[in-house]
Amino acid sequence: MLLYCHAALEYERYYVRHEIALVNMPNEEVRCDFRMENHQDFCRLRDALQLPEVVIGENRVVVPRSLALAVLLKRLASPNRWVDCMDILDQERTHLSRIFNTTVSAIYRKHSHLLENMDQPWLTRNA
Repeated sequence: MLLYCHAALEYERYYVRHEIALVNMPNEEVRCDFRMENHQDFCRLRDALQLPEVVIGENRVVVPRSLALAVLLKRLASPNRWVDCMDILDQERTHLSRIFNTTVSAIYRKHSHLLENMDQPWLTRNA
């Protein structure tokens, strides 16, 4: 497992195109594109979801976790096609689809236990 993670980090260092620059985006664009108020909220969600440092898609496309979350949020933010997401995320549509699927699967594997029983105290109005 450690060797796999090390290989992924090395692969990322040389082959991942770039980290998405949400820090430089105006809050209005972040709100419109990702339904987050600002970059800090985006980082808080990324950390709360406990995404791995790099997300490796089924075709071995490797992206940083911020880009993986950005792909997920952009796709869920409004009805759009992958072609519409290509400009802002600077990835091919097949990569975007694979990144989306891998990210959703990682979140489901990590947090699916929260959906097994809907009788949770944190789901009440008083929480």
